[in-house]
Parts: sequence; structure tokens; C-alpha cells
Amino acid sequence: MAEDELLLERLYRISGILTAEPDPSSYTLVSRSLFHCDQEVRERAIFIGGLRWADPLILSSFIGAITVGLESVDENRRLMVESLVSATLRGRLDALSIASWLRTVIGLGDVNSLQAKAAYIGLLRIQGEITTAESATLDYDDVIID
Repeated sequence: MAEDELLLERLYRISGILTAEPDPSSYTLVSRSLFHCDQEVRERAIFIGGLRWADPLILSSFIGAITVGLESVDENRRLMVESLVSATLRGRLDALSIASWLRTVIGLGDVNSLQAKAAYIGLLRIQGEITTAESATLDYDDVIID
């Protein structure tokens, strides 16, 4: 089994552990994996650190990665934005700050990108204009940014 496959397997195991506080070795593995060359490894690390743990340090790295364009995969950027919105809705991040940043993200590039559409939907969610259930049923292909 290749090294990347073993890493991905370890990340999948970590993502199945339901814990509020990750152990130090898992945290290190996930943090390092955010910068891995394989997009699937990065995606799994984004899921764990951003959605599962909602770790403030990892979430702040998402803001930086999107703002300066460090993540090349649009799907991964979408997941980062959704992680930040989720953490905001759970009260882990300041809603006004994230809403302001999402407005910036919408204008960073192609408005048809998953990143821009996730930012737009996230902004609507933070502002209470759509519910979580409504956003879950949206097809990003049908989303048009005003």
C-alpha cells in the first residue's frame, strides 16, 4: 500500500472518532495533512479539522488559504467555507467578522466557482435568510450570485 493511501486510511479512522478534543498525534497528523500534495488527503484533513473538530487554529488557516489562494482545488475551498460557516452558526466564530469576510470571498474570483457559491449561501445562512435544511437541499449548479 502506498504511503498516501496509508495516510488517507489513518485520516479516515480519525474522522470516525467522535471526540471534542483530538489527541496530540491526531491533531499533528491532520494539521500536516492540510498541506499535503494529494487533494484527497487535504480534503479529509479539512473535513476533520474544520467540520468535525471546528478547531479555531485550523479554521483560521482556512481563511488565510482562501484569501491568498493557497488551496488550488475549488471543492476543497468550498469545504473550507462551509466549515467556517458551520463553526459560525455554532457560535465558535464571530458572525459579523465571518459575514464580512464572506462578502470579500464572493468577489475574489469566478462567481460561478464552488467557493463563491458556498460563500454566498453561507452569508445567507449567517444572516438568517435561509435555514440549514434549505441550504442542504440546494444544488450549487442552480445557485446564481446576485
